[in-house]
Amino acid sequence: MATVVALHAIAADIPVLTGATIGRLRDAGHRVVVITLTGEAPAGLAESLGAARTETLGGAYEPAAPAQLPPDALDAVRELLESERDIALIIGHDPTVMELDPTHIAVGALAAALAEQLQVPLVNATLPREIIEKGERLAKSLDTTIPLTGDQLAQFPT
Repeated sequence: MATVVALHAIAADIPVLTGATIGRLRDAGHRVVVITLTGEAPAGLAESLGAARTETLGGAYEPAAPAQLPPDALDAVRELLESERDIALIIGHDPTVMELDPTHIAVGALAAALAEQLQVPLVNATLPREIIEKGERLAKSLDTTIPLTGDQLAQFPT
C-alpha cells in the first residue's frame, strides 16, 4: 500500500488532529510516517496510534512565538523521507484555522510545499468548530477567555 506523511507542529497535535486517521490508514494497510517540526520525535504516541515511523526537525516551540525551524526545513523533511517509497498523500494543518500560532502556520506552508514538490495530494487537518466552542464555554465558566475573535471562530468548519 501507499505511504502517508503527516506533518505536525508539536506532538500534542497528533491525537487531536490526526490520531484516528493514522489508525484508519494503518488498518487499511498504509504506512504512516509522522514528522513533528518541534520537540523530540513523538515515537511512543504516534506508534501507539499506528504510525510506522516518527521523526522530528527538533525545533523549539513557544506558543505565539516565531517558529524556530531550520531555514531549510523543506530540504530537511525531504532528506528524512529519502528512504520512503510510494508517498501518496501529505497531511498538514489548515493554516486558516491555526493562524494564531506561527509554528502551525509553518506546518501548513511546509506541507503544501512538500505536496507540490512530490506531486501528491495534500489534506489539511483541522478542528471542528464544536470542539473550539466547547473550549470557549469552558474558559468562560472558569472566568477566563480564549484568544479568538468571533471571526476567527467562524473559520473553523462545522
